Parts: sequence; structure tokens; C-alpha cells
Amino acid sequence: MTQHTCSPEDPHAPGPAGRLYSQLRRCTLEDGLRLLHFSHSDRRHLGLYLRDQYRTPAWLSRLALRRAVPLSVLKRARPVPARLALALAPTPQGTRDLYIEGCILRIVAGSQALVDVLTPRACR
Repeated sequence: MTQHTCSPEDPHAPGPAGRLYSQLRRCTLEDGLRLLHFSHSDRRHLGLYLRDQYRTPAWLSRLALRRAVPLSVLKRARPVPARLALALAPTPQGTRDLYIEGCILRIVAGSQALVDVLTPRACR
């Protein structure tokens, strides 16, 4: 009978190697999600588009990153206005942008998982 020994590269290794792999995986996922976020330039373009006609919508406080956007909010969504869409950086592959009451929500394509929210001012 042979005994199985875990190498440090084994993600299922007990102890420090497994925890290190788990931490590295979590950091990699976080870095990947940050690449999908809106830029400061995008925020500036949205502010110019709205021209100070923005009020923070009440539903915005109910959103949480990486969670599903409530259906009641998604029902109000429409495509990002063409003039604004041209000014923004291209939407990252695998995501889609929705325009709702002066905010742009970036969600994972084919799902309702929220990646980022673009408002003229920081909302968090």
C-alpha cells in the first residue's frame, strides 16, 4: 500500500500549501474582476453626458458586487445611449453594460451578476 503525499502545487494539499493556493486563487480572481471595472475616464464621460442632472437612485443602495441585480432594477434597464457609449472605453468581453437612471451597470453576460456600477460620483 502506497501513501499519497501532496506536493506544494497540489491545490488540495492540507496545511500551508493548500491555504497558499487558496489565497493565490482568490487574489487572482479579484485582480481579474478589477480589469472589468469602469475607468476614471468613463466616470468623467458619464458626468459630462448627464451635466449635473444626476440624483442617486434609491435602488443603488440595494446592489452588491458579485451578486445578482434585482429583477425590479433590471426591468428599468435600457442600452447605454449611443452618444455616451461611443465616449466610453469598450465593454470588456464577457460583460454587458446597462443604463438605468443615470447609472451604468456592468454585469456578466448571460447572467445578472454585478461587476461594477458607474455613476458620475463615487457611490461607495
